[in-house]
Amino acid sequence: MAVAETLSRFRQDPLALRRFSGSREDGSFTGFGYPVNNMLGEGKIVLDPQTWQLKFSGNVAMPLVLDYEQILAMPSVEKTVTLDCTDGWYSTQVWRGVPLADLLQLVGSKRSALGMEPKAASGYFAVLSMLEAPDTILATHVGGVAFDHGHGARLRAVVPARRGWQWVKWLVRVKVL
Repeated sequence: MAVAETLSRFRQDPLALRRFSGSREDGSFTGFGYPVNNMLGEGKIVLDPQTWQLKFSGNVAMPLVLDYEQILAMPSVEKTVTLDCTDGWYSTQVWRGVPLADLLQLVGSKRSALGMEPKAASGYFAVLSMLEAPDTILATHVGGVAFDHGHGARLRAVVPARRGWQWVKWLVRVKVL
């Protein structure tokens, strides 16, 4: 916690407005202009764009594996959502991707499903409730540009109701619980 507080103070602009969380605005509507935050070692992850896949498993009727081209070919949406990082900054961006609810319908998420677990190539994961699925997108782009590595390429969960640490980057699996 002390590290996050120190970083937050270092990044503070005394003229910047604060959100209800205490975070200050940083790089809104600039695409990649917002900060890159990674857990220890995550920035070193190497994902081969040619072999990357997203796997759906767990409490589903039909487990499914999709490659990047298949995801790009699906109907997508754009949402203006604020990423609020626990390091003390927030950034509002236009995110584009596939609605998670559409993908859950495609794999036949069972009625008994309680939640889902998006997981990164690093092993990092979050647990989300099924009630969050309609608002969540699995984003491929920010500000009209495909994600670069630091911002979560190939795919990142955009979860409007959650703080940034639960917006899983380098997404490779969604397990329905």
